[in-house]
Amino acid sequence: MSNYRTREQAEAAAVGGLMGGLIGFTFRVFILSMIYSPFVLAFGYTFYVTQEQFNIHWFVSAIIGLFSAFSLFFIIGFIYAAQQELRNNGNKFWFFLFLLNITLISGLPFLIGISFGLDIIGKSSASLLEQVLAGGFGGLLLALPAYFGVIKNFAVENEQKA
Repeated sequence: MSNYRTREQAEAAAVGGLMGGLIGFTFRVFILSMIYSPFVLAFGYTFYVTQEQFNIHWFVSAIIGLFSAFSLFFIIGFIYAAQQELRNNGNKFWFFLFLLNITLISGLPFLIGISFGLDIIGKSSASLLEQVLAGGFGGLLLALPAYFGVIKNFAVENEQKA
């Protein structure tokens, strides 16, 4: 059985599909930006500093920003691999590397989340407990996806055998 549609119906279906695709793409980019926020922030900060402080062309600033984001990714990967190796060998120094990795991955997203949480409740009218709870919730809301999203990219050989 054939299905006949008018030109307006076909155009509406095409526009609806395009809008749905754009909304899905925007949502996906937002989620990935939240997960990989340490690298997005490293790129943005490096881009801003090279533009404002050193007056470098925007394209060169973008290349330097990408280099800083990739460098941070490889530094975090190296620290994570060393942390896992030390933990598997029973060395207690792995905990310090774990704290360093948490700081590198989740530190800045946590601070940004705290400011968002405090802005939502209005920090001038909230009690200290409310500020701590809202700031901690906002910080963890950005820090936990960043930490677990980044760490899942690094697989150590011993973890893959299990």
